[in-house]
Amino acid sequence: MEDLLIFRLVCLCLAAVVSASAEGQRLSAVVGGEVTLPCDATGYVPLKVVEWSRPDNNLEYVLIFNNQTPDPDIPKQSYQGRVHLKNRENGDVSLVLKNVTVEDRGTYECYVLKKTNRQKRALQPISIIHLDVASPPPGDKDGNKEDGVKERGHIGLVVGVMFSALTVAVVILTAASVFVRRRKMNSSPPHPPHNEAEQPLQV
Repeated sequence: MEDLLIFRLVCLCLAAVVSASAEGQRLSAVVGGEVTLPCDATGYVPLKVVEWSRPDNNLEYVLIFNNQTPDPDIPKQSYQGRVHLKNRENGDVSLVLKNVTVEDRGTYECYVLKKTNRQKRALQPISIIHLDVASPPPGDKDGNKEDGVKERGHIGLVVGVMFSALTVAVVILTAASVFVRRRKMNSSPPHPPHNEAEQPLQV
């Protein structure tokens, strides 16, 4: 019974981490800077379709790649010359967004379709990014502070993922330690009973 409770506790912690990941990642950028919205599609190679879109208010397509054409399609003029996929050939379809503007603030979704799949809209987005855009610091002409804001966004993402993984590891190790300790207690031989009526030795 106790082993079952420990197992359920570990499963609940893992489910919490997966649920947090499904809600999306938060990144920060600054006006005029550059930001990369991560999307790992290595498990979907060879790729048939890659689509970055924004579901805010009205559905807006940012970039669409189809293996039938060599170059991605960028439907909206405001994104032309500002977006591209990081490394499509290796399955890294992260969206690189340059010259960030205030209008870029919002939610981005990455859809990927493998060549063997046919139902596109039956798929769920494999990456959801919530992008926050801040105004550049006053008097910053070299862009150093912009890079700092972008780097802090990536660092915050990495720290969040590491914290979730560490939490799961601690729970699993704790559960395993309790389980091993109880097994040792159950398998150890009983101590001989103490004879209270034992008489002292006579000289």
